[in-house]
Amino acid sequence: MNTTRKLLAMLLAAMLVMSLALSVSAHTITLTGTPNSPTEGHTYTVYQIFTGEMTETDNQLINVKYGKSYTPDNAQIGDLVPMEELEAITDARAFAEKLRNNNLLEERYGVLNSDNNWTLKGVLEGYYLIVDTTDSLPENHTRSLYMVQVVDDVNMAPKSGVVDIEKKVKDTNDSTGVTSEWQDSADYDIKDTIPYQITSHFNNIGDFTDYKVVFTDVMSKGLTYNNNAVITMSYTVVTADGNSVNGSKVVTDNFTKSSKLTTDQNEKYAGGTDLTFTCNDLKALVRSEGNLTDVTITIDYTCTLNENAVVGAGGNPNKVNLEYDREPNGEGTGKTPDDVNIVFTFKTDVNKVNEEKKPLTGAEFTLEKK
Repeated sequence: MNTTRKLLAMLLAAMLVMSLALSVSAHTITLTGTPNSPTEGHTYTVYQIFTGEMTETDNQLINVKYGKSYTPDNAQIGDLVPMEELEAITDARAFAEKLRNNNLLEERYGVLNSDNNWTLKGVLEGYYLIVDTTDSLPENHTRSLYMVQVVDDVNMAPKSGVVDIEKKVKDTNDSTGVTSEWQDSADYDIKDTIPYQITSHFNNIGDFTDYKVVFTDVMSKGLTYNNNAVITMSYTVVTADGNSVNGSKVVTDNFTKSSKLTTDQNEKYAGGTDLTFTCNDLKALVRSEGNLTDVTITIDYTCTLNENAVVGAGGNPNKVNLEYDREPNGEGTGKTPDDVNIVFTFKTDVNKVNEEKKPLTGAEFTLEKK
């Protein structure tokens, strides 16, 4: 599958090549799923936008005509597409969004789902729009939108936009002073400083015009936020020349931060704090660098274990969830399940006794933490 940025060049070239030997064949479009780009649980509708004839010498599509699913006013299926219309397609992604958002898509060409083993057969050469039309999206998924050129069999692994979130804490060994890697639980003393990290991944932000995220972190009353969050964005953009470029930047100032008494009804969080980090558009943070694709947001901050901390096995839980845009061509948000970790603290009762286990009045001793 060629990148959508090449669509305009291909269409214009197709109009200029008129005297070469031509061939017309039928091909297949097949979706493949991987752990990073699952398709299970989704339904994709295929629309035939343009058809054409492929030159035998250099596999270019020429004689571009309107397809089954797109015929503007005063045009019919099979009419040649005017050069001025092709020249107006300067961005394939924007063109695809225009078709979808303005209800310009007509009869569907076919459907890809688990019922047909994710394969559509008998596909003629041309340009096809593949739209994720799943009625009820699986949890943590977003929709996808693709423009595909067919000159041969096409195999593609669509990104269903699986959004995840993790909340981790570090632990420090009081005896050795060694700090652990990020994990799900730790133990600290009252007044200790506790390092936390929130991480979230997004893999199809490029399908959206803009992309809003809201992180909500709920802390139990034994945790005091130290108002020191640092937010980092690691990302991949595709530049105008089709190259993928990785980058990373601190985006703390691009997030709105707020804290308030929690509204969570769970008694574990009663008297605690709701902490939110909101960015109205992640894409805007790197829009000038190219088309944003993969993104990782990392939020690092610390809390202090305060005098309200629960001592013993109950612990002091902390949980986070993420609300995110999930409809690239419409309204609608999704929300991740809560990710929870917990900090424990303990107390030690020490009594000086004699050999008969009776208290020694006035006895003094030193207790060291080890």
